[in-house]
Amino acid sequence: MCLSIRLTRSDMEAEVTYIAKDGRRFDDALKCEDYERSLGIIPGTVGALLQLLEKRELNVYVSAIILVKSSDGSKNLYLRHTVCCDDCLDDYVNVNDLSEDKRYISNTVGGLIEELRNAEKDAPVQYTIVFSNDKSFSNPGVMCNYNNAVWK
Repeated sequence: MCLSIRLTRSDMEAEVTYIAKDGRRFDDALKCEDYERSLGIIPGTVGALLQLLEKRELNVYVSAIILVKSSDGSKNLYLRHTVCCDDCLDDYVNVNDLSEDKRYISNTVGGLIEELRNAEKDAPVQYTIVFSNDKSFSNPGVMCNYNNAVWK
């Protein structure tokens, strides 16, 4: 919960306002806390993204660009991709002799969830995530979200 204090110079009085996570203002701290508990997950936040990801199978492959704005105003960029490395390995080894696990850098929904659990749940988030059941992304699905709050 945020606390906003405004001082007026003419009479040196303080006006105390309690601001909930969604911006609603209260004069009473307890009412503000009760209201925040009733909010649940705020759309456009890391918590909402985690809720969506947790509905998917954990072993689905992902390529993702996720931007999170922390409460201190800093931004964290999460780049997680599933990529075939054949072109990079071809000069050193016969890639046809390698197992698929050794030919790809892989990221999954489960790994993405684990990493995002360390972020603030109420932090605004913007993302583009491509999903696939196979590493070659032959039949992909996409999930995107643009959030102005990340850029304010």
